[in-house]
Amino acid sequence: MDLQASVDRVERELVRLGEHGLDTPTWCRAADELLGRVVGFDGSCWHTIDPATVLITSHLTLNLPSRFPLLAANEYLADDVNKFADLAAAPQRSGCSARPPTDSPGAASAGGRCCGQAALTGGCGSRSWTARAGGGG
Repeated sequence: MDLQASVDRVERELVRLGEHGLDTPTWCRAADELLGRVVGFDGSCWHTIDPATVLITSHLTLNLPSRFPLLAANEYLADDVNKFADLAAAPQRSGCSARPPTDSPGAASAGGRCCGQAALTGGCGSRSWTARAGGGG
């Protein structure tokens, strides 16, 4: 199966996953496994977001030491690119710290659309960021 077909299949499975009435940690763990089928990463941090304020309301860290205070300080206090709130308001809702955006989307407004986000992480020389066309982990 080619990479795009794998990505499309995982996207459909993620949508269906949202229809099962799972609690947030269970959904995040299942989504983590699904995403691992199409992109290799070492760990992830999942967040629920208040769409009105774009504030993180809960988080779950998988396969990483929890550094939530640092993440929150970076998101809300530091001048940086690819902030979760900026990505929520942008036409392209993903970013990579290795490729910062050429322009900032400015003030974020979730417009009631954003209810969660994930950060996928990896290091040099690891299995990180490998495309998985076969859909296997």
